[in-house]
Amino acid sequence: MQESFILTFMRSMMGAWFTPIWDYVMLHSREAFAILSIWVSIYLIGRYQVKKIKQQTVRFSIEQTKDILKKRPKITSKGLYKEIFPKWEQEVSNWAKFVPHRLDFFPVRVTPDNVLEKFDFDAEWLAEALKINGVNLPEFKKD
Repeated sequence: MQESFILTFMRSMMGAWFTPIWDYVMLHSREAFAILSIWVSIYLIGRYQVKKIKQQTVRFSIEQTKDILKKRPKITSKGLYKEIFPKWEQEVSNWAKFVPHRLDFFPVRVTPDNVLEKFDFDAEWLAEALKINGVNLPEFKKD
């Protein structure tokens, strides 16, 4: 059977490394589909867990902020972040099992560093999350 022009062109563009992979996929399409389906499922579950961690971080930050504001009503978002972050580091690994690697190719265990690669939990993020959720800090009243 003669290959079409498009397949010939694609094989020439893939080079020596990816041509055998392409041949395997074309000859074993069910197995390739199963592997790809499993990988996509793991990726989607990981993305869901990142979303869940963000939501849990917002809830955790609001709870912690309310407690801290009772003790120190004039605290800034940077001061809040400095107090909340160590507690967040201890808690975040309990909120999910894995997240996608920073390149999204494979799952990695939930650690504060791995989660911070997926979203920026910093003083600015904290201030924005608190403002969106109606928690008023003294610095917000200047706006």
